[in-house]
Amino acid sequence: MAGTHYPPSAGETAIQTSTGIINQDGSFDAFPTVTPEGVDLDTARQSESTAMNDDYVAWVETPSTDLYYDDWSVFAADIATGTTVALGASVEVLPDDTLPIVGPYTYVTVGDTRAWWGTPYPLGDKGEDGHYSDFGLEILGRNLDGSGELEVVAKGAILPSASGGDCVAFVRVNGTDTSVADGTYVISEVCEDGVEHRLIEGELGPDGRISDLAAGDGLLAWSIRENDDEGMPDTVDVLIFDRATGTLTDISQIKPENNFLDVAINLAVGDGTVQWNCNRLFLYDTVTSSLWKLPGSGDVASNAQIQGGAWLGWVTFSGTEGTTTVGRWEH
Repeated sequence: MAGTHYPPSAGETAIQTSTGIINQDGSFDAFPTVTPEGVDLDTARQSESTAMNDDYVAWVETPSTDLYYDDWSVFAADIATGTTVALGASVEVLPDDTLPIVGPYTYVTVGDTRAWWGTPYPLGDKGEDGHYSDFGLEILGRNLDGSGELEVVAKGAILPSASGGDCVAFVRVNGTDTSVADGTYVISEVCEDGVEHRLIEGELGPDGRISDLAAGDGLLAWSIRENDDEGMPDTVDVLIFDRATGTLTDISQIKPENNFLDVAINLAVGDGTVQWNCNRLFLYDTVTSSLWKLPGSGDVASNAQIQGGAWLGWVTFSGTEGTTTVGRWEH
């Protein structure tokens, strides 16, 4: 299991956090820290997302502690050797300024040998104040062992999710790609050949937006959130597409209970299952076509953040104490 250790004294990013492996006995083996070229050696960074396969762990770090700017660095570590490499940094996208947070946060996802993540990038020229005011969104990719170059996989795309082998699925909407009709979305995929293929498209509704995408095991799952007149979450639809059969399942009209930051996030695809968080954890079993509320996950701070094959898990917080539950799902 990949995990991040946060030092108790790190209220701000004053101390470098460590990412590594949590062993079965509960011990923590941290990967070595490296600093990408062009990044300040003296600036501490905190981890903000992690993904892994059988051989590698990839993660994102940032020195940012606010909701407006997010200078990111992406790393990968070989689990067998413990060697860490830098895959890329935001200074390669915008060398002399700080990237704002535009669209989804920078989350990393991994295939067999590749990692992908999304980022803003500057459009046009700098303004009179010396800063860019217009930004697009793109998905970057690189080999997990650090070989090759940092590549632009798709411009105008968001929410990358590894979809099998070295393929990555992602979303296009009108707000990021004007070739997509307003009020609609397109989910596409790029594999080793670099050619983009459309997988499915649909309508968002008048106030809808896609808030998450997860892929794997021949399934695609995404959530569409609609807000009420006051801009708060009103309903959430979770859609699940079986690529082998072409079946689309819509689990609709899920009413969030209270926390607008905790609505249908952390979608995860496992072995014939889709798990997500909407104030508590839900699991849809595609084999039996049944929807389950996972027991013991009723806390608002629960997260569907662990799923691999038939194994799934979640973290529930009570105050500052967190409990991790891990189990195996049997159809």
